[in-house]
Amino acid sequence: MKNKIFGGLLAAAATTLAAHADIVYSGPINATVNIGSTYTMSITEGGSTYSWQIGIVEAGPSATYSFFTPTTISTGVAAMILMPLQANRFEFEEGIGQEDFFNTFPTGGTANLNLTLHDYTDGSGMFPAFGVNQYAGFSFGGPFGTAYFGWASFTMAGPNSVTLNDFAYNNGSIGAGMLIPAPGAIALLGLVGLVGGRRRA
Repeated sequence: MKNKIFGGLLAAAATTLAAHADIVYSGPINATVNIGSTYTMSITEGGSTYSWQIGIVEAGPSATYSFFTPTTISTGVAAMILMPLQANRFEFEEGIGQEDFFNTFPTGGTANLNLTLHDYTDGSGMFPAFGVNQYAGFSFGGPFGTAYFGWASFTMAGPNSVTLNDFAYNNGSIGAGMLIPAPGAIALLGLVGLVGGRRRA
């Protein structure tokens, strides 16, 4: 009986691996930033490196917010927005793709445009101050029609604090969309990483 159960688990794992063969998973990162500190999330794909920055800005008593933003002045690195200056939060099993709105940098700008996750002063932003993993989207690799898509998981870890938990992207088909994982699916992505070899800059 145990052999049958184990065999069934192996078959299920094989099916999952096949379904996620093009998913590159970072593995747990769990990088927490506070006021004045930042963390750079980087991906190397096709010989190029793409980066995003997570941090918290304290611009005064009425402007303390966490952000997720591209670090390169290029249309080849982007993050999804809901509206100007705010990062979009995606729900479980929601798709990320070319129909979403992106932000790179202001036209002609020389500094990055921070996309607010949560404003600790007035409570605005798409990401609640505390709670479970929440997902932002990103793209890289070229204009949107030739881009790769992925998600980054965040937790507002406490007052004036945010944690990047992990990220994943689809490198199998340029322009293909990406689904936010359902609860419990992260462990399977970890199995994919162990079998296929994790690729993280």
